[in-house]
Amino acid sequence: MKRKRYSIYLPLTVLLLAVLAVAIFLLVTKPGEKQLSVMLVNNSSKGPVFVREKLNTTQDFDERTGASYLAYMLFSGKFSSGYFPASTHTDVYSVTVRDKTATVNLSKAYTRLSPIEMALSDCCLVNTLCTLDGIDSVVITVNSAPHPVHGANPLSPDVFDTSLDTFLPRRTTLRYYIPNFESGRLSARSETVETYSVRADYLYLYTFTELFTPPKDGAEIFPEGTSYISGYSDASSAHINISHHLLSFEGDLEQSILLLRAIVYTATEFADIDQVFIHITDSEGNSVSQFNGISLDKPFSRTTDYSILTTVSHEQ
Repeated sequence: MKRKRYSIYLPLTVLLLAVLAVAIFLLVTKPGEKQLSVMLVNNSSKGPVFVREKLNTTQDFDERTGASYLAYMLFSGKFSSGYFPASTHTDVYSVTVRDKTATVNLSKAYTRLSPIEMALSDCCLVNTLCTLDGIDSVVITVNSAPHPVHGANPLSPDVFDTSLDTFLPRRTTLRYYIPNFESGRLSARSETVETYSVRADYLYLYTFTELFTPPKDGAEIFPEGTSYISGYSDASSAHINISHHLLSFEGDLEQSILLLRAIVYTATEFADIDQVFIHITDSEGNSVSQFNGISLDKPFSRTTDYSILTTVSHEQ
């Protein structure tokens, strides 16, 4: 008899639990509401952790309108369980969706984030939009230009490691070199920043932004508007893409060499980087082959003989 009671009560218990779950859902979600979620950051005693916050809405969304809604919500910065690092001062210009890939175009303020802020923001944005049906990846652009770290590559959630170990606090000293045209030498400057275990690509952005920013205590060194566009490492080589503004430099050959040496010395401060490919685009977005008579076809190192590159350039 006991076995029969057990066989009768078990289905009833399961049924009651199911009814209770439905009732709770109906209490939390009003009729006609849909539940979406965003990924945010919360600071724990050990470092940043990722959390999810649910959003209830009665709106009907397709892939594009849903992606737009979530992107604008993220950058609004109004959440209770965490925060989105890029919400301050960064605007969403547009959101489009094509072939299961959302493209989010952001204002240039996004490039002024610290390395850790950008890494966390990229992760949150991609993991938020990819919760929508019909979106598998996200392309992030800044002022219609490629992302300074990821370029035009579509990003899926599996690109990012969201474990706590990835974001354990770690202070890194970044070193960059400033040309001194009077002495013909480079002077080293350094800055210690909280980076956690972010990719070196994010550190390139931060370091070269510092290098190209006019000093507060002196005259402008790099031409106005010179900026870091993107960069990546390949084995022992770094590839640094610089805006066309550098081409307006009016110094002589020796000063031009000193500018390039500053870029090379800065890039080779990073671990495992021995040589640097310097890429400069003209105002129409085309890659140029020389800078003030110096060939850019081959990589540079700290021991590069610039006179050979200059001679080759003139002969061409």
